[in-house]
Amino acid sequence: MIEDRDSPEINEDMKHLTFESLQTKPKDRDGSRFWAVLIGVDGDPHYPLHGCVSDAELMEKYLIEDLGVPSDHIQRLLGPTGGETTDGSISPTRANILKTLYSLIDNTDILPGDNIIVYFAGNGARYDAEEYYRNRVPPEFSLASTRPLNALCPLDRAARNDDGSEVLDISVREIEAIFIQISLEKGHKITLILDCGHSCARIRGVPPIGTRHPFRNVSPLLRHAIEPMLEGAHQRLAAYPQYLAGRSVAAYDWQPDTSSHVVLAACQKNEYAREEEDDEETTHGIFTKSLVDSLRSGQGSTYVDLIARLPKWLDQTPIVAGDHMDDPIWYQE
Repeated sequence: MIEDRDSPEINEDMKHLTFESLQTKPKDRDGSRFWAVLIGVDGDPHYPLHGCVSDAELMEKYLIEDLGVPSDHIQRLLGPTGGETTDGSISPTRANILKTLYSLIDNTDILPGDNIIVYFAGNGARYDAEEYYRNRVPPEFSLASTRPLNALCPLDRAARNDDGSEVLDISVREIEAIFIQISLEKGHKITLILDCGHSCARIRGVPPIGTRHPFRNVSPLLRHAIEPMLEGAHQRLAAYPQYLAGRSVAAYDWQPDTSSHVVLAACQKNEYAREEEDDEETTHGIFTKSLVDSLRSGQGSTYVDLIARLPKWLDQTPIVAGDHMDDPIWYQE
């Protein structure tokens, strides 16, 4: 999920709250007011996945065919197994992902009030931040209250940069801070969809490195990766004066800002995200496949209702979070 926070509980009663909405056809949407970044990372050399690119392509098909989003409003960062792109998409390296997300802030083609959708399918990781903050917090602050650091894993994770340093994961804190900057310019109609997990605590029988990996959760890089991950994020964000007026993403008392976007995530913090083959022998994340099916069915009027209507899986409970999670899907009135 996104950075740890109190997630809303989806209960059985919520399934019946919007029954009348199911009888109403969705209103026509202006697809030209939608923009999307679709990231699918199958090609991890150590923990390869097989359904992330197909998931991103499934989401793209939904955006174009169902919402009428122009193809030139969609940026694709796809990393098929082997890491080579042949279809005009951009490779989902760390640098490319960050460059694409930051470009949304200053994109003058995106107008205030437009919908922005960022979709990620790939591996996620979680870092224990207590050790990093041990000598960085005031004595009265409890280390137990520091939040773990959730991260998304790019295609070139753990490779070497030109200077010999390790290619790091992408902190979800940085992504959230980017969304805050976008919302200041474009408004809060931002939706983040994550088909990945972060915790490896409950995974049993993880396959050996290099073999098929059915879960979209991996172990973090070495602990020393936290400092350059957070400090690098802070330096990039410092280019925006509004960011400097708030709390640094590297701060020990950092808190997520839930006003800038809604997040739909494949699982809760101690669970894992699973992928499997469908009847046509195409691998998909079970979350993405069910989410797109539900969106196409027209069931559910709000983000909360949409997540409540997804199937119930063992050890995988999708979540929704954000100040605007009770808004209509895609913020349509």
